[in-house]
Amino acid sequence: MIIKTKSLISVSILLACFASAMGQSSVWNLPESPADTSIVREWKAGKYLVYSKKLPSNKITLHDNYSPKAISIQIPSNVHINDFRIMGDTVFAGGYMLNASSKYGLIACFDINDMLGSSGTFHWMTFFQNTMSNDCCDVNYTDQVTEVKRIAPFNDGNGTCIAYIADNDIRSGTSVIYRRVGYGDVAFWGGLWDIHAYHYNKDGYERYTDIACTDKHIVVTAKDTGDNLFHFVVLNRMPNYANYCHPDAPDIYYFTDHAVIGQVMVTECGNDRFAVAYSYRDGANPGLAVKILDASSGVPILSHSIDIPLAANAFAEPVKDIRYSHSGSFLWYLTDMESPLSGLYNHYIHKVDLSNIYAGLYESRFITDEKFLSLDHYNYDGFVTSGLDNLGLSVFNEYIFGTETHCDNMELIPGFSSSPGIKIHSRHHCPTKPLSVSGSLSFTTIEEEAVLQCTTEE
Repeated sequence: MIIKTKSLISVSILLACFASAMGQSSVWNLPESPADTSIVREWKAGKYLVYSKKLPSNKITLHDNYSPKAISIQIPSNVHINDFRIMGDTVFAGGYMLNASSKYGLIACFDINDMLGSSGTFHWMTFFQNTMSNDCCDVNYTDQVTEVKRIAPFNDGNGTCIAYIADNDIRSGTSVIYRRVGYGDVAFWGGLWDIHAYHYNKDGYERYTDIACTDKHIVVTAKDTGDNLFHFVVLNRMPNYANYCHPDAPDIYYFTDHAVIGQVMVTECGNDRFAVAYSYRDGANPGLAVKILDASSGVPILSHSIDIPLAANAFAEPVKDIRYSHSGSFLWYLTDMESPLSGLYNHYIHKVDLSNIYAGLYESRFITDEKFLSLDHYNYDGFVTSGLDNLGLSVFNEYIFGTETHCDNMELIPGFSSSPGIKIHSRHHCPTKPLSVSGSLSFTTIEEEAVLQCTTEE
């Protein structure tokens, strides 16, 4: 079956023809005016949630890929979400709450099943300023977590912990002395919030950009603030994981092969492995880098590394999201760039097959005039993205590949293996214990229409 109510295929650049197999791709427009923020996360097979914001609208929408109906809940206009993840049937979100002109870091959660009824409850907590004079690094300042940027929930056997990275201000009185990006965790046990230690990043040599949980570890990626190199730290996966005092700080690992553009994104790959992807620029030469590392011994080991060069002086933006598909052994990551084949700028979903990681040619998918803002795994071996087109907020998903017809275009972009060495250095590790306030907020659901723009199924 093929339904197309909108032309999405451009014939001006390389298109892919696949061998015949069962598969599907779909493009939906969701009930929203153009949004400046969009985040998509899969809940169950065929079902996903999308966060979107463009004031005055600020909401989360639940959609089943096989239904023209969508269910939405409104979020207060002074709340902004930067990331959310789903554990079982619970959404955990991180962002900030705006009070006048001040930001307060926010973590919240709710039960997705409540959306299937008529009402439910947000449980939330915000960070407040705490003194640091009694901390192990003993400084006469205060710290304020202002914005939670990325989160990685995990279950420790007692409940859910939410590891996070966040912006924070280190203050003397009312004056901001330093602006940093640190990391820590919050637990949600028995309906109550428990705030653990926060590494407030005293020296500020690393700007942390993403966080992921492997089987036994928490991996925090960064670029350094001097040379823009890729740095990362590997810590034990447990509540209060950031509670180390200098000089007992964990090592910081780094590579010197590339200068990172924007941020390094990370995802777990099973068996205590993790993958990172980032855009880079070495002089006039931009490209994409993917690295697979194994942390099972406690010391990270680089197992695979590929570089995908772009044309000299080509435009490349930071990687936005990365996911690993366990069933297909596929790695997906999302970024915007100028194609090395056509020279045209598009928003690309890149694929790396970890069973053939040094294939030499790597699939990159796009839809003309579709701006992808976030990505997640979908239906075992596929992906789902959310973003914008000329009709507003849209969602594109694809799974079980090999179809001759599809809603997107594909290019095969050449890349090659690389073998950079890992280096190590140490930093101060200064934890503090943030203060917080918590509460709950009721919500009601509304039913809206979703419009199918393209679908292919064979």
